[in-house]
Amino acid sequence: MLEGATLGGQVISQLLRNRLGVTPETGGRFFHAYGDRTGAMWQAFRAALTASVVKPCDEEEVVAAAKDTFLKLQQWMKREGDKGDN
Repeated sequence: MLEGATLGGQVISQLLRNRLGVTPETGGRFFHAYGDRTGAMWQAFRAALTASVVKPCDEEEVVAAAKDTFLKLQQWMKREGDKGDN
């Protein structure tokens, strides 16, 4: 999940650069992730994930873990947002 976000970060990084002139060196580092290595890192992640899912129950476990990760991130962001309401 988080590794996949690096791909979206590349799109955001390009938009920041093109529209606002923000580069990794001028405040856009978070979205730049691995930079030129992003594609290779994504492929390595996919290969590792594919190698670890060998049975149907493995796939179900991976999907459940991904869903749980999204839920935990959502809960965390809500708590952080609620702090700002005080």
